[in-house]
Amino acid sequence: MSLHTPPCTSRVEPCLETPTFQPASMIANRPVSWLIRDLIAQGDITMMAGQKKSGKSSMAAHLIASVTSGVPFAPGVFAEEAARGKALLYSGERRTASFARPRLEAAGADLDLVGINDRAHNIAEVIADLEKLPEGIRLVVIDPLKAYVNAANTSDEKARQIMRRLERIADKRNAAIVIVHHITLRRGRFDDPTEYIQGKQVWVEAALCAHMLCRLQGGFIFENVASNKQAGQRFEYNIVSHNLIDGTPTERIDMLGESQHSICDALKGQARHMVVKTRLERALDWLREYLKDGPKLRNDVYAEAEKAGHAHATLIRAKQAGGIEDRKRRIDGLSEWYLPGPDSSDSSGEPVEAGDLGESVDQLGTPLDANLARGATRSTGSPWYTPKEVMDAIHHVLGPCELDPASPAQPVHVQARRWFTEEVDGLTQSWAISPLGYLFLNPPWNGNPRPIPIWVDRLIREYKCGNVPRAIVVLPYKSSQSLDKLKAAGAVIVNLGRLKYGGATSTSRDDTGCFLLGFKKAQVDALVASFKVHGVRRADVISNGSII
Repeated sequence: MSLHTPPCTSRVEPCLETPTFQPASMIANRPVSWLIRDLIAQGDITMMAGQKKSGKSSMAAHLIASVTSGVPFAPGVFAEEAARGKALLYSGERRTASFARPRLEAAGADLDLVGINDRAHNIAEVIADLEKLPEGIRLVVIDPLKAYVNAANTSDEKARQIMRRLERIADKRNAAIVIVHHITLRRGRFDDPTEYIQGKQVWVEAALCAHMLCRLQGGFIFENVASNKQAGQRFEYNIVSHNLIDGTPTERIDMLGESQHSICDALKGQARHMVVKTRLERALDWLREYLKDGPKLRNDVYAEAEKAGHAHATLIRAKQAGGIEDRKRRIDGLSEWYLPGPDSSDSSGEPVEAGDLGESVDQLGTPLDANLARGATRSTGSPWYTPKEVMDAIHHVLGPCELDPASPAQPVHVQARRWFTEEVDGLTQSWAISPLGYLFLNPPWNGNPRPIPIWVDRLIREYKCGNVPRAIVVLPYKSSQSLDKLKAAGAVIVNLGRLKYGGATSTSRDDTGCFLLGFKKAQVDALVASFKVHGVRRADVISNGSII
């Protein structure tokens, strides 16, 4: 009789499920989901700490703008499309109406998608409020941590409890929670920059990512100093004064691009040896590097510069500052850029004329005749810059304009966030601006063909289709088709009298008309009063236009 060993029917029992334990096999893996790739994680906590006057709150507003309206966080760095949406701000310092709200508007945030809570007094109230968080919130900013908890004197145990509760809320809602904090330089010198963060290290250790902000010569640096996934990204930025359209002064962050400096070195006292380059310097460095191996087609330069985060207007200024030359290839007539040098000829060895416009099409899809556009952007004699007192009056009420489409190489007296020069040819560019901004236009007054009707027609098209919600136009105040068209479009007309323009030795032959499109009566009244305060001897409203 043979003996058979019965097959083994037993199996390994899983770890018992208890109220405090869960079998690992029951937990699904979940990769980190990013709000901004490798910088801000969804479903987790990010610490953002900076020294005094480093723009922490303005950086928080800039981050909120990236999430709510798609503003680039840094050149070429955007919030993930699927992660954009609503944001909440717990504002624990200063008055919301004077600081948080203006900074959000200056940053370009969609204010309809931002909720502000300035009534919570401690972290327990913040957590209780967050536990009722509605769906669709993508970002929560707590600014600053010390307004809600004594970060320096809280025990490690209590700090971990707070951070774990915030982490669970972030995970449940798939929202990013960013905590704004402070750093101190009084504790010595460290090789780990997180040692400079105030309070216990547990605040940093419990966060998935940690970023720090610090002053450098000529600007500031933002660096990802601790991350369970990736660290080391460095960006330089400036804090820029900004006037909102209602005249409220505030500030915003101007992200310049990647940095080669170390924030740890800066914190250890090396900041005076570390200089932040301007946008113009960065664009010129990039241009020289891009063109060092030989000429490149102009359109390729534009495309690659945009990928590298250099604005079109900045690129043109860098071209001019660096003496970068422009020529047409005889073989096909296409324009190419090349570094200055003894060789100023195309492949045939013969000098050629620079400045080909190529096949330009305006934003509305209407082809522009190259000769017409070229003639319309040039004026005879010295440029007549808008008088300083006129622009000072406008800036006092409205702040900088969003766009000056007919600017000299560098704006004179006009404060503009974007401008198009004669070389760029504003007639071939998009004029679309922010719904809160305004466009300023002082077109060339002389040329062949006459340029003013061409520029005014373009402006009226852009105004009627909604690309330009508000505009200020400076023209000779005399009978003309352009004046009639602006009247028909509803412009308010203010006669500023005969003015002495920059570059001219005497006052203008005709009175100057200031045409206002899309402005409310209160703004028009404020502008007229501002003209008189700033020394414009005459400021008479000739037509109330659409504000009647």
